[in-house]
Amino acid sequence: MMRRLIITAGLLLPLTAHADCRDRLEELDDARGKVQLQSQDEMQYRTLRAAADVAAKREQEETCAALTESMDELLEQARQAAAEAAAKRRLQQAPKFSQLPEVVRASQLMEAVVRNGDNQQLGRIVDVAIDPSGRTIAYLAMEHGGFLGIGESLIPIPISAARWTKDQVVVVDLTREALKQAPSFDEDDWPAPSDEKWQAEVRQFFNTGRQSRPAAKP
Repeated sequence: MMRRLIITAGLLLPLTAHADCRDRLEELDDARGKVQLQSQDEMQYRTLRAAADVAAKREQEETCAALTESMDELLEQARQAAAEAAAKRRLQQAPKFSQLPEVVRASQLMEAVVRNGDNQQLGRIVDVAIDPSGRTIAYLAMEHGGFLGIGESLIPIPISAARWTKDQVVVVDLTREALKQAPSFDEDDWPAPSDEKWQAEVRQFFNTGRQSRPAAKP
């Protein structure tokens, strides 16, 4: 009796493994329907899918597992690429502050991450400079560079050159390479709003084509 049970259990194991492989393929096929693949990736997925189907029929569980893992990685890469593309669209379509329908509070700006249209992080906002003559925001002070709070330089971002997303990200059309040439100042030595020469230098920098791309239309 014990011998018959062992034999029966041994016969059931391959069938269970076969069913697991089939179930995994069905899950991946369902996930595939929700992901847009590039033509080359689509061809690769179909090749892997066909090989996995053969492995499942032959009850080659290890081979099937390796193939389905590769299929899963392919789909995950496509999901990440789609998410990155969507993030870039949101940043590129973000409106300027002057176009916002609601008020943005200073507390929202503090520590806000600054990114460009390619979703690259440029720094973070650490302060806001107010123009005393007009009682308006003159520029946002962005912290960039340094290590553990040492050696940071503050870069002034004119409020007219910045945009704002719903998830509270400041967007500036500036590449990381161009950022190296941006006007900056020391935290202990803020430029005076009356310094017209410095103000003109800042405005010129943000208006001379150093941006990564033109601002998106609202």
